[in-house]
Amino acid sequence: MAATSMAAALAASLPAPQAASVPAAPTYEAIPASMSKAVDIEAEIPLTCVQIDGLVSEGLQQTQLEMTDGLYCRLSQRY
Repeated sequence: MAATSMAAALAASLPAPQAASVPAAPTYEAIPASMSKAVDIEAEIPLTCVQIDGLVSEGLQQTQLEMTDGLYCRLSQRY
């Protein structure tokens, strides 16, 4: 009996590969006529205002501060 290698033993213990499943096509529902003015599927209505939560705003500010601090550090190292 020939000794099997560790790689061959490991490969034999793995489950057989599954055939790639085709994802189901998304289904779309018709928008009711009463909602047709509120829902803009084609993005024809210009965006004029965005409301965000305070925590989101704080996170954006923190990220901006961290990025600009890193930028200033990198620029100061060059000169």
